Amino acid sequence: MDEKNKENSKYQIIANYIKDLSFEIPSPDCFIDAAQNLDKYETKVDISNKPLKNGMLELNCKLILKHQKRCKIRFMLKHVLL
Repeated sequence: MDEKNKENSKYQIIANYIKDLSFEIPSPDCFIDAAQNLDKYETKVDISNKPLKNGMLELNCKLILKHQKRCKIRFMLKHVLL
């Protein structure tokens, strides 16, 4: 195994959970618009990490679905891997 692969294999997932799940839908009309025009909505992914004690690392993966010109619907899922 080369050095690069050794570095990548030193972490293992010991737990994962949903840290936060939220929806912001201002009206029923906005919900219907999103359901009918989902392909026009933008998905953003934000990945960050936070060092913890004992050499553990919290990896946060945040997914956000939104559209700038239509109804402002926001879906956020924050998934954590330890």
